Amino acid sequence: MRRAVAQSMKDFLVLFGDELETCGLMSALVNHEFAEPMRWLTKDAEVRAFLGQAFSTEVKKLDPDFLAEHWQDSTDSHLPEDLIGHS
Repeated sequence: MRRAVAQSMKDFLVLFGDELETCGLMSALVNHEFAEPMRWLTKDAEVRAFLGQAFSTEVKKLDPDFLAEHWQDSTDSHLPEDLIGHS
């Protein structure tokens, strides 16, 4: 189970990075400016519990604003407006 959770977090980081690149950020910038805050975000207990809801058959959709709000409250890196507006 622990391995599955770790792989899920890695997959989430890849998808999150892809979304940042889709918003027009270069891969090098994503790796430089956002890599550490993204790792920190996935280590946060509240965020991990939130992301864990994706595996529940009772949850149809996760609140897209949760991660944006949590990110803004906890890091100096600012998310691109295009990413925040994807909700």
